Amino acid sequence: MSTPTQTETFDRRFLAGLAVLLIVLVMGYLFCVTFVPMAQAGGKYADIAVPLLLGTVIGGLVGYFYGASKNQNAPTTPTAATPMLPQVATTALVDSNVVAATAAAEEVKAQGAP
Repeated sequence: MSTPTQTETFDRRFLAGLAVLLIVLVMGYLFCVTFVPMAQAGGKYADIAVPLLLGTVIGGLVGYFYGASKNQNAPTTPTAATPMLPQVATTALVDSNVVAATAAAEEVKAQGAP
């Protein structure tokens, strides 16, 4: 494993700093909306903004740092630790269903249904 270059270190620190700044701003806004008195009209805007901030900013940051972006280098083929499931022959299953459906249709016809 190689040591990170100066740009990679800066990029990681910048992303972490930006994430911390966004979280602090969102938490500050949530604190103000919750505890600072505001006009009635401001409450309506807060009702819209709070779920938007929680869903996009916080959810996006959590998804970025702990979500799918972490698994880009994961192996896509099964290994000994993750064996493939056994293959099931589906043609015999389909054939038996076709035979059963055909027999049921012929039985209905024999009983005189249209």
